[in-house]
Amino acid sequence: MHADAKSGIENVTLSYTTDNGTSWINIPMNHNTTTGLYEATIPEQPAATLVKYEITAFDKANNKSVENNSGQYFIYIVIPEFTTTMLLLILLFSTMVILISKKKDQSNKSKNQPNFQVRPRTSNRSATH
Repeated sequence: MHADAKSGIENVTLSYTTDNGTSWINIPMNHNTTTGLYEATIPEQPAATLVKYEITAFDKANNKSVENNSGQYFIYIVIPEFTTTMLLLILLFSTMVILISKKKDQSNKSKNQPNFQVRPRTSNRSATH
């Protein structure tokens, strides 16, 4: 939004939907004085949720500006996060696979080695002169 110096920004709202636009939830955006940006957070959504959002701003002269990706909205899909339990299970499973693999390798090596011993040859000749 481009507000002139006289009118200034009155408010900025982030609107989002998780049901393809049937209903919209509005979140007032807060001005961050350090960055100069307006900020808002969309609450956590379940994995695989499609979230569409747009930003609407009004200046003090009641002029409206909408940022909505040319009517296509801004979109993201929530991806699942790995919990600590999931990471531990993956680590445990990976360790088991490695250990089983190494055990098989050792077993195969012992099967492939010749199964005989080399003994010194002894003479059966008797010494007669």
